[in-house]
Amino acid sequence: MKRNARKDASKQRQERFKTGGGPPPPPTDADTDWLRTVMPVSMDGLASTVDDDSELVESNIEMASEKPVVDQKEVFNTKSPACFLRTPMTRNLKVPKKCRLSNVPSRETQISTERLELFKSCRKYEKEIFELRVQHLNEKRKNDEIIFKLQEKKLLLEISLLERNLQK
Repeated sequence: MKRNARKDASKQRQERFKTGGGPPPPPTDADTDWLRTVMPVSMDGLASTVDDDSELVESNIEMASEKPVVDQKEVFNTKSPACFLRTPMTRNLKVPKKCRLSNVPSRETQISTERLELFKSCRKYEKEIFELRVQHLNEKRKNDEIIFKLQEKKLLLEISLLERNLQK
């Protein structure tokens, strides 16, 4: 009796704390090991109109919810060609709730779009700064050219003045 109580307490503790325990795994023999090496890890599906992972299935499948319903209480989902697999769907079940929820941007998506917009605006302002610098340098060059021409005229006038003084 005491042994059974301890076993029960141990089982409850294992279930509660998920510590495992239990019987050891069944022993393997050479035949099962050979079978595991021969069998492929993944299996390819058969080409069928009902098979979801088949390459023959058209990707442009119309859903029953896309068609307008007029004066019908039940609409049949006709995705499967087998008539015994048809299941009645009410109007409430046809509302694509997942689609509506997927259109709402998540917080991560919103943050990433805000970061992208901020990055674009920073690049735009940096471009404006460089354009203003180029414009400033062009104006400075023009002013330097004007100053150079004025200094040239001044020197020419001084030379002509010196020549007049020498001639007198």
